[in-house]
Amino acid sequence: MNDYFELLKNVLDIPKYVYNTGNHKDWNIFEKELGVILPYDYKKFITTYGTGSINNFIYFLTPFSEDENINYFKKMNIIFQSYNTSRSNFPEYFIHNIYPEKNGLLPWGYTENDDELF
Repeated sequence: MNDYFELLKNVLDIPKYVYNTGNHKDWNIFEKELGVILPYDYKKFITTYGTGSINNFIYFLTPFSEDENINYFKKMNIIFQSYNTSRSNFPEYFIHNIYPEKNGLLPWGYTENDDELF
């Protein structure tokens, strides 16, 4: 993982100021509330880059911001409602389970085009 993260830092500069990064204790509290241990690289990315986006196109959900557009729980619920509505209307296209269903997808971000990233 560290090699990939070092490569990422070569193409995506770390901002001079980072916000809402959380710390080890914050992540533990969030994961306990969520009921999932999140991947190391996701936590490392948020801890390093903080709240924000890549080129104002890819937005990352973070538990450490109150902004409803990127707050993990607030946006997760919106994404799940949207997915469930689409799955009800078009079950042949929305075949994946979503968290907390068994093997359910868990969102980590979205795009400016409203693509949801799991």
